[in-house]
Amino acid sequence: MPDDSFLVLEVKDTGKGIALEKQHLLFQAFQQIDSTNHPQLAGSGLGLVLSKQ
Repeated sequence: MPDDSFLVLEVKDTGKGIALEKQHLLFQAFQQIDSTNHPQLAGSGLGLVLSKQ
């Protein structure tokens, strides 16, 4: 009996995106790409760096 199971995964991103000229900063420590719209949510800039490691 063949297994016809499958998984469908859909992702929808409604964010404003990251400008091409700032994308190189994504995985560098202590870099905050843009917190102008939500300065109260500003962090240390270590989240993606630690995730990558």
